[in-house]
Amino acid sequence: MSEATALWERKPQSLRFTLGDFCYWQYPFEAMVLDAPLSLQIEGSFDPAALIASAPHGPSSYVVRAMPANGPLAKISSEAGFIRYAPAQYPRHFVKLEGTFPDYLAKFSAKSRSTMRRKVRKFADQAGGTIEWRQYRTPDEMRALYPLALELSRKTYQEKLFGDGFENHAGSLDKLVSQAERDLVRGYMLFLRGEPVAYVFCPCSAGTMLYGSLGYDPQHRSLSPGDVLLFLLIERLFTERDFRYLDFGEGENWYKEHYATDSIRCARVYYFKRSAKNWTAVMLHSFASKVTDLLGSALSALRVRDTIRRLIRRQATDSGPSTAT
Repeated sequence: MSEATALWERKPQSLRFTLGDFCYWQYPFEAMVLDAPLSLQIEGSFDPAALIASAPHGPSSYVVRAMPANGPLAKISSEAGFIRYAPAQYPRHFVKLEGTFPDYLAKFSAKSRSTMRRKVRKFADQAGGTIEWRQYRTPDEMRALYPLALELSRKTYQEKLFGDGFENHAGSLDKLVSQAERDLVRGYMLFLRGEPVAYVFCPCSAGTMLYGSLGYDPQHRSLSPGDVLLFLLIERLFTERDFRYLDFGEGENWYKEHYATDSIRCARVYYFKRSAKNWTAVMLHSFASKVTDLLGSALSALRVRDTIRRLIRRQATDSGPSTAT
């Protein structure tokens, strides 16, 4: 069995119908999901058709996350008995962990380096002079991390608006402990005067650390805890030399491009068995996405899109603890 084939995992999935940050409907389905490490995609061969043919038996749908794409993919097409749907196509940013941390910092402008260090100093000043943060790696350490990250995650807009928090990515405590036993995960937590204020959950495989689920306490957003934790994490990775890549994963965000050293073009690709139900879901999702994109472009032209997004997220995080279970 190839390394990539062994990474298939059966998971509940959904096509999310969203309007900005608001999800108004989902098309749920079970799928075999492939999260191939970045190192395999850069350094090895990656043939989705062959991978699907050799995937473990399970549901008739498949999801290949962050599939390399040398050029634009057709959004909807037919392929080997499947409906191939590629709604998200984007640059996948990553840090190549070569050289030293000072070498890495040299890629930034003097102004950017000053800004990053100023954020770290500001946080340290508020913390009493010394920044407290921890790495979690062993099974016992994961048992300590789990409840802290779970509680912190429930304060974030990602969980309150989308239900996309720590538990959604890490799974159960038993699963996390099992991954720790095989050295397939890291966790990091930033503290302020003894209280958790930011976390990062990072799956690890084949020389790649994925900068996965992250969250911070919105009450401390003025201290930029997410930026501080990321800066400290990258510095540690250059020192430890345990990984070749820090992968920022799917989607576009300013910080990914800012901190990255390289990128490759990727797409999230769904493979559905041909059926009237699946065709309808895909066509409706594609149409809804176009409407959302047009609305977003109109709001951007009016220069109010980012303001509305910030207001929605701030309202979600300021509305009290999440009741998610």
